[in-house]
Amino acid sequence: MNNDASPHQQQIEAIWDGISNFGSARTDAALDFLFDRLCHLLDAQGAYWVGTVQMSDNSKHDPLSGWRPRAYRLFKGHGAWKETAQEANSRIKKGTVDPTFIATTRGAGNFRIFTRHQIVDEEWYQSSYYKTCFEPFGISDGIIVATPVGDGVESVMGMNRINHPTPHFNQKDIRRLSSAMRPMQWFHHQLMLGHGLLLADNPLTPSERRVLNGLLSEATEAEIAKQLGLAPSTVHTYSKRICNKYGVRGRTGLTALWLGR
Repeated sequence: MNNDASPHQQQIEAIWDGISNFGSARTDAALDFLFDRLCHLLDAQGAYWVGTVQMSDNSKHDPLSGWRPRAYRLFKGHGAWKETAQEANSRIKKGTVDPTFIATTRGAGNFRIFTRHQIVDEEWYQSSYYKTCFEPFGISDGIIVATPVGDGVESVMGMNRINHPTPHFNQKDIRRLSSAMRPMQWFHHQLMLGHGLLLADNPLTPSERRVLNGLLSEATEAEIAKQLGLAPSTVHTYSKRICNKYGVRGRTGLTALWLGR
């Protein structure tokens, strides 16, 4: 760490150092660590991650240009996150897309950061979506960072201001988040890979992800089974299914993917 750096830069460097200590089998723990540190850096009270995939590039009748959320993770701050995610997906299917989602897909393929209050108007705060999914939880603003990971694949993170005396994020917050996140595309690659959103034909199920984490460690299948409370035959079945999804043969092939080979 650079002792001559500003306090915020030291915080950012500590984030980078901390993330590097997590192995490939602990992606979820690494993400929670990252969110905890980013919340401190930005004085945010909640955070979330969404893995998005462009299902098609036909944008003629689709305000999201084919982009769809395929995986989620919440880091505190929203007691009804699952219900909110379901409501968001329902609105996408109905074509009543929230402007925040449209803004997230705008400029896809480029690293970008924006705050929610910059892209919504006053009418949004009177909408049923805001009244149902934000206001009851004291969420006054969000700062969103989108990182392209591959062709048609992006990693989106958001931090929320909740019941805070300063309700909105500002340009300093944007600059700090940009400084922290721009060098971390490698982590987003690992994150998307771990959810089956980069190479796998279909996203991994929660059970498959738990087995995958074990396969990326040094544990044997029998040890993984014991850790997860599963039968060894079940772990072996999951293992074959996971390898098929990634198009590799065995654990050596999986490890090679995470090493970028």
